[in-house]
Amino acid sequence: MKISVKEQVPPSVYDAEFLGVEETTHEKWGDGLLWSWAIAKGRHKGQTVYRTTKPTATARNSCGDFLKSITGLPLDQAKTKDVDDYAGTMCSVIIKESESGSTRVDSFVVLRPDEPTEAGEDEVPFDV
Repeated sequence: MKISVKEQVPPSVYDAEFLGVEETTHEKWGDGLLWSWAIAKGRHKGQTVYRTTKPTATARNSCGDFLKSITGLPLDQAKTKDVDDYAGTMCSVIIKESESGSTRVDSFVVLRPDEPTEAGEDEVPFDV
């Protein structure tokens, strides 16, 4: 019998769908929040990528950064939002390798749909 080995998503930038956040507990590190995304395109389409953060958001930790990023709001306003409402949001996630050799979501930005612009707004005022 051959045993398959789960393939890690290599470090890079990927378009991914935000799946949500769930509470988790690690026997060494304690309580946390597990943020997850599903890769939307390419060779790793369908694979899930994660990041575990502290359970409380502050201006100086990744939980606070992630909350601000997914809501698009400053932390004092973002704290009033339910992150479950953002499930399905498309993001650009940056995957980096940790010291242990595993990969994780380092950061992300929400891919906002282009807003309509007035005609000529994007025209360059000189010859290129």
